[in-house]
Amino acid sequence: MTLLSILTSYLRKNRLIYGLLGLYLTALLLNAAGLPVWLPGCPFKATLGIECWGCGLNRAAIALLSGHLAEAARINALIFIYMPLIVGYAAYDFYKFYVQSNQNYYGQT
Repeated sequence: MTLLSILTSYLRKNRLIYGLLGLYLTALLLNAAGLPVWLPGCPFKATLGIECWGCGLNRAAIALLSGHLAEAARINALIFIYMPLIVGYAAYDFYKFYVQSNQNYYGQT
């Protein structure tokens, strides 16, 4: 099996998650480019009037993607923990899928 066929089947299997992630990243990049994009607000802050631990992650991600590290840290420093965790989990999940696909293809258990 080629890596492209494995990647295609992986994305097909997880199309909802990666489709939503793609829409979110597109919105972040468009917003970072200065185009007006609607991003959802925090329901916790809207209900209780106080910021939750995730407030500002959208703005911090926009600042991070724009290369403004200090601004991203000022808005929400947890972005530097969340981004590597999300990327690492996606890489680990793909690796598991890749190993399983090769085992199924070659008839190994």
